[in-house]
Amino acid sequence: MQILALHKDFVLLDSTKRELALHTADQLVAKLDAQATPARETDPALVAASYYHPKGVALRCKAYCYKRKGREQLGIQKSSNRSPFLGNDFDLASKYYIEAANCFAEDDDWHATLLNDAATMNCQFACLLRLFSDPASTFCANAARYTKNEEDVGHVHSTERNFGRKLEVY
Repeated sequence: MQILALHKDFVLLDSTKRELALHTADQLVAKLDAQATPARETDPALVAASYYHPKGVALRCKAYCYKRKGREQLGIQKSSNRSPFLGNDFDLASKYYIEAANCFAEDDDWHATLLNDAATMNCQFACLLRLFSDPASTFCANAARYTKNEEDVGHVHSTERNFGRKLEVY
């Protein structure tokens, strides 16, 4: 129940609440992993409701927290002109989104949604690495490529808000 209460306030998480959410999610995953993992075939509805779905929600919570943490870190590094952004938090977010997706059945909507979130994290991470290595040429190359062929992967959208220039891939 506590993880669902934190889940409700995801958008409003500050760093203190985020650490609490990560700690709560870690505790829940540890408790579930300490139990014997039931086979999905025994009673699919009961097993999913009592084991796989709570674990998936906890892992999704962790992924979201790391995504937010990475975005905040990106803003701090850009504003202070520090060394290039490494994106470990985005890597962790992608990893936890994939683990969360594996907790849901393949025909469940959450499975597809979480895999999409993991792919989005990987795409954003790759764009950010290119942007920090050579901002001008990367942005121009991406903009030209996606303007010519929007069916490719999506298109790149540049905005001047939050942390200066921000690339969004969709």
